[in-house]
Amino acid sequence: MFIDVREFVRSRRGLYSILSRSLNSFTRRYLPSKALINSVMKALSNIRGVGISGLEISLSWGKNRPLLTELFRELDRASHDAGVRLIIAIDEAQRLGGPLGIEVWDAIAHAYDFLDNLDSYYLALKWVH
Repeated sequence: MFIDVREFVRSRRGLYSILSRSLNSFTRRYLPSKALINSVMKALSNIRGVGISGLEISLSWGKNRPLLTELFRELDRASHDAGVRLIIAIDEAQRLGGPLGIEVWDAIAHAYDFLDNLDSYYLALKWVH
């Protein structure tokens, strides 16, 4: 799953919009892998703040938003159930700062320490020279 954070840096709403788009792009791309997509949809449907309509996923960004650790945990469970490893690549990750950056980096650290089927520690960084 590819997440480009160039446009969300300033708000939680932006972060969750980017995550929603990334999840939708991922599900469209891997639609032929029905076992994986079914597993992802089933896992995400159990999380507060996640809406699923057909193959469209939307994430709440307000008070009912899903925790990033919950999202990562359910994606880990879904990839385990489908028998695959899922890599989450974050492009422009160096732009993650402030409270949102801490939230994202803490979720990545948690995934690295505790989740076996989700490789969220692979980050695609583009450093500006």
